Amino acid sequence: MKLILNDIGKISVTDNTGNILMDNITCDFHHGKWEVTEHGDTTVIACESVKLEWKSYAEGLVVRGHFTNMTGKDIASLESLMLVYGEWKSYVEKFVYNALINANGNVTNDMRTAPFTFKPMLGEERDGGDFVLAQDKDGRHFVIGFASYERYFNKIRTNGNGCFTVSVLTEGRPFKQGETITTDWLYIGLCNDFINGAPEFIQLTADFMGVKLSKKEPPTGFCTWYYYLGGITPDEVRNNINFLKEHKEDLPVKYIQIDDGWSTNYGDWAENEKFACGMKQMAEEIKEAGFVPGIWVAPNAVSKDSKLWKEHPDWCVHRWDNDEVYEELALDMTNPEVKEYIKALFRKLSYEWGYRYIKVDLVIDRAAPGRHYDYTASCLMNIKETFRLARESVTEDTFILACTSPFAPLAGLCDSMRLSVDIFETWEATRCLFISNLNRYFYHGRYFINDFDPLVVRESHEEDELCRRNLLRNYEEIKCYALAMSAGAGTLMFSDKLSLLTDEKLDILKAMFPVNTKQAIPLDFTEQLIPGKLDFGVRGYTRLVGLINWDNRDMEYTIDDEGGYVFEFWSGKYIGHYDGKLSRVIKPHSCEMLFVTKEASVAVVGVDDCLCPTIEQSYKDGVLTTSFVKKGETMFVVSKKPVVRVTGGEVQLVETKDGEYLYKVAYAGEMKVIIEV
Repeated sequence: MKLILNDIGKISVTDNTGNILMDNITCDFHHGKWEVTEHGDTTVIACESVKLEWKSYAEGLVVRGHFTNMTGKDIASLESLMLVYGEWKSYVEKFVYNALINANGNVTNDMRTAPFTFKPMLGEERDGGDFVLAQDKDGRHFVIGFASYERYFNKIRTNGNGCFTVSVLTEGRPFKQGETITTDWLYIGLCNDFINGAPEFIQLTADFMGVKLSKKEPPTGFCTWYYYLGGITPDEVRNNINFLKEHKEDLPVKYIQIDDGWSTNYGDWAENEKFACGMKQMAEEIKEAGFVPGIWVAPNAVSKDSKLWKEHPDWCVHRWDNDEVYEELALDMTNPEVKEYIKALFRKLSYEWGYRYIKVDLVIDRAAPGRHYDYTASCLMNIKETFRLARESVTEDTFILACTSPFAPLAGLCDSMRLSVDIFETWEATRCLFISNLNRYFYHGRYFINDFDPLVVRESHEEDELCRRNLLRNYEEIKCYALAMSAGAGTLMFSDKLSLLTDEKLDILKAMFPVNTKQAIPLDFTEQLIPGKLDFGVRGYTRLVGLINWDNRDMEYTIDDEGGYVFEFWSGKYIGHYDGKLSRVIKPHSCEMLFVTKEASVAVVGVDDCLCPTIEQSYKDGVLTTSFVKKGETMFVVSKKPVVRVTGGEVQLVETKDGEYLYKVAYAGEMKVIIEV
């Protein structure tokens, strides 16, 4: 893509053949005639009050603006700056945008919003944040989105006519005469389609920002919140520790995380009577049991009942308009004293108390636009500083989860990111969870590890008087929940009182191991509100496809594949052999996990205790060599000839149909199995 100045003195973007893609580009505070100069790989288009820097990047261009107030007077309150206005040369038929939320004066996107697909009528518009993916009437796909996030949140307005307005949200700050504001970099480029375009854009921005991800594995563990809420006690932590210790082989989790409820007031992050044994001692008990201790904290938050507020009212962000603090107090991380306080807090949690998994919560709701100690600072800069201070103050192996946080600005600053609202009691709550989670597949492994919130599998008969959140999902809905969780390949935390779960529910938890490490691709991204056709990819000789019916009516799903043997995990049924397209009708609030295995003379087509297995198998000269995924499991084998001998397992013929033999092979003490036909 290239940049040109057209005949009427406005900026245009062309493809490499000279065809105009985006025209009539303009911006705020433009005054005077544009002049074009070249500085190495950067084209500068400038007038008296604005300088736009453009350069090629990936399959497009990046631009940032420098805006100088030359109005002759101070501007008391600048809410936003229009970085770019432009018109795509073709109508937009469909676009994907990130919905926005207003939180403590901030307009941004976080876990309470979601990406949505919109098919506009002419002139219909939507406001989103960070980026927009679009398809025009000529079938071209393109993306307009930010490639860096250092200063301000943003808003991208899109409409069906092809008009795009990209604004930098300057938070109502004063803009003094002669002062210059520099924006972040914006990317404009072409892409192949929606499904691949989203992760490609996220990766190119991660590269542009120099994001370096830690090599930490997605966490597995137990979280106290969704059973006990703020009523967690040391004895209940121990109850779940003991259960997981006894079931370590079947549920090999790593972390035990104590959520909100251990502290008193926000801001007073000290040991207290709630955990009389002491938080350090609690961490020691978790470690002695063979797990890694985790803890919840909200470092940006301050309660007006706290000792911190009473002693340091000057530590909070003040409003620009009246110099008052916000109702939801926000700590000012640009204040040197606050910096030391935050560093001391995280050193205590990690080094002194021994917690190596820290959930950082209430971020965007306890950070505010306004006057900071550093006059040039913004809310976004304040939030980023929180995580920089946290990271430099904890041990290298401490895992940091960001919750209620803006996504892109924290790329590389946290290990994982919560993508959705809390999981509440009903099926509708589950739907809301995965509108956000499954539609944000593109972040995982590029900005951070995706966190889908804990998996909660209990029904009402598996709760006692300590339960603070009484659940209403049925067994079929819980299986959908588990399948969707597995699709993310990110964080896997449990949050039931584990000792009360029935064997049926424990089997669901056990089936999550070995954990899925390859994220599923939503094949119906942009076609459904919640993706329901999830491609887990090929593992060995088997392709895994998850189908979830989020609707209240029967839904038919079609899978394109070369064909093979089809096995459904939840029912444990061999469906049969098919060629080409496979169609499945799924009942409402139900799901299937299909294993599609390449045709062979004899092949393992499924297992009974692992939702996302990698089945090792090879066939040669009438002999199938394979291995159990887990001890104690049963594998299902399809053969075109009768099995002559099995070494390493106990074999049972289940049925003979259409010239195929279906066998069960049960674990008999050896992992390796040899099947002769």
